Amino acid sequence: MSGGLQTALDCVERGWPVIPGSLWLDNGYVDPVFGRERDALALCPEDMATTDEDLVRRWWPVLPSRLTRSVLAVTQPNLVGVGVELERAERAVAHESFAECPTPVVVIPTLPNPAVFLVSSSRGLIGEDVFPIGATIPLPPAVAEDQQTRWLSPMVECESLMAGEQLALLLR
Repeated sequence: MSGGLQTALDCVERGWPVIPGSLWLDNGYVDPVFGRERDALALCPEDMATTDEDLVRRWWPVLPSRLTRSVLAVTQPNLVGVGVELERAERAVAHESFAECPTPVVVIPTLPNPAVFLVSSSRGLIGEDVFPIGATIPLPPAVAEDQQTRWLSPMVECESLMAGEQLALLLR
């Protein structure tokens, strides 16, 4: 699970603020670095989110077991999460216009609208499930409440974020 460090570094390279998360082990959250049980996935408050690569390397040490902390992206005015039903997201991702300007989409099974599009703005997304600024989005390979997150549209295959207006048109 050293993928947590790589995911955090990929986010930082894109300018996305992140915080460390715990792991789901034996029906509960555990900080793998200190081996302590936790009450929630997030290991620190959202206002501690960083884009500093050196800090990320300190926060996500890779243990001899290859375990590392989960990654939670923190929404900002220019990093917006939009949750939609999985079937609706699959149709949008399969549309030819999505292929022209893909954006990352993470599936978080524990959410009512489990497919979360990461876009650059909320403009035009009236009536959609737009995450508030400061919300956390667990990124693969994170596990939230025993449910594995996964990419519907992988971050590494997307050069930039789609604009909110583009997503609004695509979801119609």
